[in-house]
Amino acid sequence: MLHTSLAHITTQTPAGLAVVSRRWWPSLVRSCRQPLWRPAAAVNAKLNDSGKGMNWFFELEQEVREYELNQFGVVNNAVYFNFCEYGTFKLLDEIGFDPHIKLAVYEVTIKFISPLKRKEKYLLKLRIRDYSITRLYFEYQIVKLTNHELVMKTASTVVLLNERMRPSQIPPSMIIKYNHLINSNTR
Repeated sequence: MLHTSLAHITTQTPAGLAVVSRRWWPSLVRSCRQPLWRPAAAVNAKLNDSGKGMNWFFELEQEVREYELNQFGVVNNAVYFNFCEYGTFKLLDEIGFDPHIKLAVYEVTIKFISPLKRKEKYLLKLRIRDYSITRLYFEYQIVKLTNHELVMKTASTVVLLNERMRPSQIPPSMIIKYNHLINSNTR
């Protein structure tokens, strides 16, 4: 249990600064990571049958535009993040999330498999594979429409922010809208 005073685990440096002893770091980190409370509405708004993630992909058909190419005639690596961000907001609009929602990317992993070239049509496939109290976990794929070749695979974690730009919990109304979409679109 974390005490309200840190006097029992701190030492004084010659400059008079308090320093936490290394042997107490793991317990401090553990106590900070454990949620203090869990809102009942968020717990009750979860799906019970099939888990929390989508078992199907939301799909958007697009075409590569000239300004997305680099000097070698292929889509610049940074542009793939724009594709994913566009798809994320389209999916959230489809679900019915607040259009003024603030999101921050917490983590992204991306695997490039083959390049996209000028005027190629592609299919952006994405889904929410899971969510927690403050985070949404997305999975993306881009596939060429001509030969169905996989172009890239991505996973990202997105955090919801409040007005002060601090992490905030997903409102139960959004979870209910998300669950409604999943139940109505069992594919």
